[in-house]
Amino acid sequence: MRRIIPTHWHTFFDYITALVLLVSPWILDFEEHHLASLISWLAAGLIVVQALTTNYEGGLIRVIPISVHLWFDVLLGTFLIISPFLLDFPTIVHIMNTFLGFIILGLGLFTESRMRRYEIPVRR
Repeated sequence: MRRIIPTHWHTFFDYITALVLLVSPWILDFEEHHLASLISWLAAGLIVVQALTTNYEGGLIRVIPISVHLWFDVLLGTFLIISPFLLDFPTIVHIMNTFLGFIILGLGLFTESRMRRYEIPVRR
């Protein structure tokens, strides 16, 4: 499988998807559906904790290898895709979880498994 997404872009998408998952119960008006809201918030929290502890540009603690992070993304994306069908969520949650699940799954499958080392250009 071809890894075409650099880790610095993956970092950006991690924090954006976490933010979307965090606020979606209020924005999409499904906060009354407690299980759907809980799964959205737990997924957001998992993404943030994982991003902060991964050994890549967005990590602060950097203890989790990027390859482990990518496997967790594959698992989380797959769970988000199938959860609305298993748990009978409202239609808007079906759409949101499926869409974000495919994004997270794609990030897990297509992100490079090591950080690029950038050299500062030298003038001669």
